[in-house]
Amino acid sequence: MTPELEHIIENIISLTKLLQFSWSTVLIYFGIFLAAALVEFLFEGAERSSIRNIMKMKRTTANDWWCWLLSLFGIFDFLSFMFSFGLFYWISALMYQYIGKHEVLDFIQPDAIKFGLVFLLSDLKHFVWHRVMHSKLLWPLHQYHHSATEFNLITGARGHFLEKGVLILFDSMFFLMVGLPPHYFIYLAFIREFHNMLIHSNIRSDFGWLGKYVLISPNAHRLHHSIDPGDYNRNYGTFFVWWDYLSRTFSHPVKPIAIGITADHINDRGFFKGQFTETLDFIRKALFRANR
Repeated sequence: MTPELEHIIENIISLTKLLQFSWSTVLIYFGIFLAAALVEFLFEGAERSSIRNIMKMKRTTANDWWCWLLSLFGIFDFLSFMFSFGLFYWISALMYQYIGKHEVLDFIQPDAIKFGLVFLLSDLKHFVWHRVMHSKLLWPLHQYHHSATEFNLITGARGHFLEKGVLILFDSMFFLMVGLPPHYFIYLAFIREFHNMLIHSNIRSDFGWLGKYVLISPNAHRLHHSIDPGDYNRNYGTFFVWWDYLSRTFSHPVKPIAIGITADHINDRGFFKGQFTETLDFIRKALFRANR
């Protein structure tokens, strides 16, 4: 391996937080959790608080616990690397080597405007990634997230190891195209994490005009997780609602919604067995589609 490629891989590891751990980051994310829990408490009271539900340790919640704790301590990214045999990280490194970094937003000043534009483009990137994960090929991975049968503040962390690998490719492409400064990446992650907890919480709110014209609300995202086939392919946005309006996929929730997936077998298998069996299922279906 050439020194240049080694340097590129080091940059990928730095960007994706692979093998990195920081107590300060853990404390910040835990602080975000407490802030989201306070907002949920103000909306719904103690009876419907996520902390109360999390402590019950239902089967569906156990998977949330595992994903959140592994992510919190930087282990989830390492397991994503191991499950994919480093494939996604290697592809990202090759992208860095042959495409190179393009800082197309350097001419924009001041930094506040640049950050706002980066945030907007980053959310569009996440919207596209989310729609791709709902494709027939990648749904066997993304359904792991949708298998949650109840929401709580840490359900947003619930996901498959290989799904995180696909996100790494999208993040890397975005970084190459936009030239995202490292501290921007951190700020984006913190803001998105807080909102991600709110839309996976037990808050029953459409956020009024804010949820109609600006932000994805908890009610809107709950509809996205609906087990009712009539609600499928709706509300892909995870922060702004605009992308769903543009793609005509936004739907305003008007009824109580049960969440989950049909023929759910994931929650009964336990965390690691579920990750492994869903990986095998994804490979089997991918090979079947390739041989058709």
